[in-house]
Amino acid sequence: AHYQFANEENPVDLTDCADVTDATLVDLPFPHNGSYLEYDEDEQVYDYFEYGEAHVDPGNDNAQLCFKNVLIQKCTFEEYDEHGYCIFNCIGSGEGYYVTNGKAIKVQWEKNDMNSVTHYYNAQTKEEITLNTGKTYVAFVPDDNWESLVIE
Repeated sequence: AHYQFANEENPVDLTDCADVTDATLVDLPFPHNGSYLEYDEDEQVYDYFEYGEAHVDPGNDNAQLCFKNVLIQKCTFEEYDEHGYCIFNCIGSGEGYYVTNGKAIKVQWEKNDMNSVTHYYNAQTKEEITLNTGKTYVAFVPDDNWESLVIE
């Protein structure tokens, strides 16, 4: 199985985790489109924005894209041309974050090979994390921009 999901009646609550931080804004260090996710407390999802406005789905009555979970992976990368075309090295392991319901914890991610799934582990407990039921946004953040990632 790829992701482990919590039962909707017993959702993941990161509040009591050792290294929990508030996460009502996730500002990704992507200068090409300025993408960020903002927590909607009423709906308990992260609304997605890019290019300075809500990113909407024309095939779904222009509803804004929103996500229950956000997974962020720090990755090395190889740049192939002067236009910024690159490939992320997402095989191996590294640090990251799991964000849900207005909170974030540090995780470690691990992917053994091209055909294996990525596993995410709580950085404190080393246990595999469980996600809340819903859409999940996964972001690969270049290691040279990692310090510019904002979660607050």
